Amino acid sequence: MQIVARIPGTYDDQDPAAIGHTDGELDMRMLYGRAFGLGSWSSVLDVQLGYRARFGDPPSEFKADVTFGTRPVPDILLLAQSFNSIGDGSEAAIFVSGREHKVQLSGVWDVNESWSVQMGGIATVAGANALRERGIVAAIWRRF
Repeated sequence: MQIVARIPGTYDDQDPAAIGHTDGELDMRMLYGRAFGLGSWSSVLDVQLGYRARFGDPPSEFKADVTFGTRPVPDILLLAQSFNSIGDGSEAAIFVSGREHKVQLSGVWDVNESWSVQMGGIATVAGANALRERGIVAAIWRRF
């Protein structure tokens, strides 16, 4: 289980950049993770189910995130991820409930024992009252 509290950095409701971010949030999740072999490939599954309670006008949301990773060769990790959010209808003022479903596909190359490089893409594949996002994912990983 995981609980994360968000305390806003501003309370100025007149600042357009802060609208929807002036109240606290509580993100509560049930987490499940498992490492396993898929044939000779080491693999991992991460499932997160949760609820984000928002204490203001934006709607609270149900969350479901899933990550599957597998290593076809020792220095390459392939990742398929799904990020899902469904509003619970508790919105007020200018906000509306929506839903969004995103998929991210990427590969991670282990450059050496300490450093890895990730490249991939992310896209909104379905939703209502949500942005249709398309993007490139790039990251540098450091093992400690």
